[in-house]
Amino acid sequence: MISRIDKDRRRHRKGMTMVEALACLAIMAVLMLAVMKVMMTSSHMIHDAMNTARVQRMTESLSDLIREQLTYAESLEIAASGESILEDTGQILFTEDGQILWNGKDLYGEEFYTDYRFYCKVEPPEGSEVRDVLKFTLFLENNRKEALYSFRTVVKLVNLELRDIDGIVINGELTGQGNLDSHSQELCFRFQSPGDEYLQEEESE
Repeated sequence: MISRIDKDRRRHRKGMTMVEALACLAIMAVLMLAVMKVMMTSSHMIHDAMNTARVQRMTESLSDLIREQLTYAESLEIAASGESILEDTGQILFTEDGQILWNGKDLYGEEFYTDYRFYCKVEPPEGSEVRDVLKFTLFLENNRKEALYSFRTVVKLVNLELRDIDGIVINGELTGQGNLDSHSQELCFRFQSPGDEYLQEEESE
């Protein structure tokens, strides 16, 4: 026969088991929340890293594209205008709203500009000092004009010497740092590519 004391002990043990179960559930919930937070943080970090790598690739690819066009150019004009004054010229235009036009056609498409903007800053030569390089920096920004990535490029100009009076025409309003900047004005590269004879000579070497 079960005594009253034994019954009380059993009821007491049963109550403790329920409390322990509730405590375990609470601990499990806290752990699950912690795991979910870690997973979400890791996911955001991976997404940010992938996005950073993407904007870097886009900026550096555009820089490579411009370098390829200008390295062997036979003439080069950099002006704050998209209206070409030379015939048979290639044209890369950076607009004030961050778009890029390649020979009059949008290089990236409308969807690109819902998130991104490209800008360019050119460093003209100082005085009449002869230089055979062109220095420019590309800026990739979001639609709030917050900088995402910038990339500075130095182009060796094989077929012309970079001077302010010969080989290259530079027109446009300079910034306080003495640069041409598409943040405040259109910035256009106009250039003449080498002829077929030159290209054939290059291929035969």
